[in-house]
Amino acid sequence: MLVIQTNQWAALEQSSFNRFVNTMIAVLRRRFAEESSAATDEQLREFVESQIERAAAYDISDRQCVRAFIEIAGSYGRNFDVQLDWARAILNRRILSQRAKIDWLEEYAMFLGLRNEQL
Repeated sequence: MLVIQTNQWAALEQSSFNRFVNTMIAVLRRRFAEESSAATDEQLREFVESQIERAAAYDISDRQCVRAFIEIAGSYGRNFDVQLDWARAILNRRILSQRAKIDWLEEYAMFLGLRNEQL
């Protein structure tokens, strides 16, 4: 029988976390090429890790939802969740699931983008 010790689980979790952070750094470099060109990988790592913590404060922990949260932060700024009334209102609705919060954020952001294109 295979037995995995607690420290082995912790190492696996840390490895998975690091892979996710590295993936998000690559996503930010691709999606926000101009904005991220002056940032070091360490600066982007700090940004990603801080956004993971911010997402967790809103009970957002699913990797796809966290990824979307980070991408929204890339678009609207690292403090979008407290600086933008619409984002704060959505994220603070405790009755919404994490997927619903992200869906609402993405839809609102898309609406704002469409609206700005028409102006």
